[in-house]
Amino acid sequence: MLQTRRAWLIGVSAVLLTILSYLPGLSGPYLLDDSASVEAVAQWHAGERSLAATVLPNDRSILFSRPVAMASLAANAALAGPSPFAFKLGNLLVHLACGALVLLLLQRCLALDQNAKHARLLGLFLACAWILHPLHVSTVLYVVQRMAQLSALFTLLAVLSYLVARCRLRDGHPAAARVLLFAAFPLAWVAGLLSKQNAAVAPLLCLVLEYAYFPVHPRPRQVTAFFALFALPVVLGGLALLSVAPATLLSGYSDWDFTLGERLLSQPRALLDYIALTLLPNGPRMGLYTDDFTVSTGLFEPWTTLPAIALLAAASIAALLVRRRAPSITAGWGFFLVAHLVESTFLPLEMYYEHRNYLPSVGLLLAAAGCGQLLVRKLQDRRGRGPTRMATPVPVLVVLVLAFATFARAGVWQSEASILQQALLHHPTSMRAMLDQASLYIRQGRYDDALAATEPLRHDPRRRPRLNGYLHQAAVECMRGTVVNPVAMARAVDNALPRLTVYEVNTATLLVMGTPTGRCGPYSTRHIADGLDAIADQAAADTPREVIYPSIRTMAAQLYLRSGDWTTAREQADDAWLGHRYLPAGALLVRILIELGDSAAAHATLDQLSTRIRPFDTAGQAQLAAVRARVQRRFGPDAAAAARPEAPVQ
Repeated sequence: MLQTRRAWLIGVSAVLLTILSYLPGLSGPYLLDDSASVEAVAQWHAGERSLAATVLPNDRSILFSRPVAMASLAANAALAGPSPFAFKLGNLLVHLACGALVLLLLQRCLALDQNAKHARLLGLFLACAWILHPLHVSTVLYVVQRMAQLSALFTLLAVLSYLVARCRLRDGHPAAARVLLFAAFPLAWVAGLLSKQNAAVAPLLCLVLEYAYFPVHPRPRQVTAFFALFALPVVLGGLALLSVAPATLLSGYSDWDFTLGERLLSQPRALLDYIALTLLPNGPRMGLYTDDFTVSTGLFEPWTTLPAIALLAAASIAALLVRRRAPSITAGWGFFLVAHLVESTFLPLEMYYEHRNYLPSVGLLLAAAGCGQLLVRKLQDRRGRGPTRMATPVPVLVVLVLAFATFARAGVWQSEASILQQALLHHPTSMRAMLDQASLYIRQGRYDDALAATEPLRHDPRRRPRLNGYLHQAAVECMRGTVVNPVAMARAVDNALPRLTVYEVNTATLLVMGTPTGRCGPYSTRHIADGLDAIADQAAADTPREVIYPSIRTMAAQLYLRSGDWTTAREQADDAWLGHRYLPAGALLVRILIELGDSAAAHATLDQLSTRIRPFDTAGQAQLAAVRARVQRRFGPDAAAAARPEAPVQ
């Protein structure tokens, strides 16, 4: 009873300490791609968008949507309004719920180890360390990472369901085990997949725990059926996609400056960095602006590439060899590697993001506990007593240090300015940080400071930073009300690349934002449009994605419109719509066709748009209705039938 009260006291204290540690950052701003998800929820909250269109975006299939996560954000807004504080507080509550599941999972895992008598206390300490770890600040206080959090929450619930079921089978309770294996697990797993797709690893995590903690053969038939039903399809489905339709998973490499081989070479170094930051936190070095992570282009470029691969391989072999003596090491290390399978292997994602370690860090802590238990057993004296004198003070000190580090990081997250200041201090070559710092200056009307912030990009030895630096210079000069220096756009075109990325889309968007006022003058606007056209021409062959390339063409079309060149604007919009079916380009093309008086083409494009926008997409349908009304005002209500070819007589 005394131990139970002590455990509750420690747990409640850790929860309160976590809330206090995160409190400074809850009032922080939206960041990076928060806007897309938050804007959709805010529109729903204001009655401008249906719930179906909010949780299932028009441009995504159910396979690549995250409706559970979006529904949770909508529920968050319904309860507390669509504000940064409300969403971040919701993330914190989800984090605490994840911590409760981490506690239950770790205690059960450690209870299956040879030194099970300390499982409850050790699991409690590890769970406290997990919820208070500063590495998770960028997951909790970054609103859009609700998706990663919920995916982790439901994955933990699914794995815990499996582990409890496995223990029920061991103890002779097959009926309860079947409910957990074939009802509770799939429900939690599907909820995780509909939050974020990296929950797909849940059955494989169960396989890791089965291998580590249940070596007895033959396995119960329920366990064999479980893995045949859930784990085998994941493996075979992934292999089938890679062999039959590899573009489904790999086409996104056209958005990045690295290849599949370079990503696979780089990820071992990223994994070791995640491990280092988990076991030895370095708060100032953490954050969102890690686009400066060096890509491995060979086994010795950089030289740490091969040693990182060798170290991971050696650790994996060691974890397998100690399975009988310390199964928690095997389970934890396997959990860490498998939990990274989706985002840290072959998929075309950004090279490094610390939120990817949110779920895998549970495995690292379990492996660390296994190492600690193994060490204690080796240090025990002949009377069977180990070094227990520091068993309480050391964990308490560790938890307090982690809480202080998290409090300090949350303090940085109070404002965009402080986040960027620390990012540029510790990641001075981050292009994203420089561009975001310049954007902050623009919003403050500090145009000279914005130009100075991106000056290093224009002198960078790499072409992509130079391209974005000169595009940014043109945008800021236009916003400042001065005629754009032709040299800026000329140098941007000189640095054009055969592959466009999201960076160029963001910088080109800034160009479009800077020209509506007309302060640049028609010559400068036309000059900018010609530059974007030339940059898009250079990338036409190697940028096949349905968003990156056509969005640049659409923005070029908008700039040609502002310069009064409707014919060239139509050519740009035609390319973006007819070749890629990019919805914003289709809407813009109809507007151009109206102005040019081409009734047949306007109605044909309108019909094509109608088939692309889902019926429940409230915002899309409203835009479609506005475009249709404009067509009817220009050509009359009867023009649609006249514009369509007459059906042949049967």
